[in-house]
Amino acid sequence: MTNTNQPKRKPAFTLRDGTLKATIWKNDGEKGPWFSVDFSRGYRVDGNWKDTTSMRGDDLLKLAFLAQEAYAKHLELKSIHRESADADEEGGAA
Repeated sequence: MTNTNQPKRKPAFTLRDGTLKATIWKNDGEKGPWFSVDFSRGYRVDGNWKDTTSMRGDDLLKLAFLAQEAYAKHLELKSIHRESADADEEGGAA
C-alpha cells in the first residue's frame, strides 16, 4: 500500500534518446547527497505508454551512449552539490 499523502518524488535530471530514458535521482544520506541512475525503455500498449527496464538488442548501443551522458551529468550534479556544501561550511565558519 502506498502513502498518497506523501508528495511524488521528482528526478534530479532526466536524459532521453528516443524511447530510452536515464533518470538521475538525488538521495540524501548520512554523509550528504548521492545520486543513482535508472534506465528504462518506453513502449506502447493499447495506445498507452509504459516503461520497462528490459532492453532490446538494437537498444544496447544507444543505451551505452546514454549511460555515458548520464555518467557525465552525474559527475556534474555531484560537483555542484559538493561545491554548495563547501560554500555552506565556509559561510558557517565566519
